[in-house]
Amino acid sequence: MYFDLCLISFVSTGEGATQNLSRALDLYETAASPPHTSPPALNGLGYLYFHGVKKVGASGVLEDEYILRPNYTRAFGYFDQAGKLDGGGRGDALYNAGFMLDKGYVPELGGRQEAIGYYNKAAIECGHFDAVATLGIYYAQVLHLALF
Repeated sequence: MYFDLCLISFVSTGEGATQNLSRALDLYETAASPPHTSPPALNGLGYLYFHGVKKVGASGVLEDEYILRPNYTRAFGYFDQAGKLDGGGRGDALYNAGFMLDKGYVPELGGRQEAIGYYNKAAIECGHFDAVATLGIYYAQVLHLALF
């Protein structure tokens, strides 16, 4: 499965393979659908929709034109769905969902308080390093501790 997800990433971005977004989305959606439902595949879909995908020009350089525009609500949905599953990649998805809430990408779904819930799950249940570090910084700020 890991090899398949790497291949999908290459096909979606045009790195090391011919860019074919519709094929990449089909492959990700297959990997994210029952019976295969995989947190890394859902997280990958979330990543594509968070960042969007720019067209790769003939010379291999990214152009300014998007072939898939960012869609933050859809990205959050994929991250959230992946965070509810068991398996590898779950911590990344929980952290990504928390990050989106924390940074205001989906304000209609919550803010810092909700983000802390996602960061806590990623840190405690998955041992996600960035989630642990983010929580440490937040708690130090609340307690007015000098970090550096």
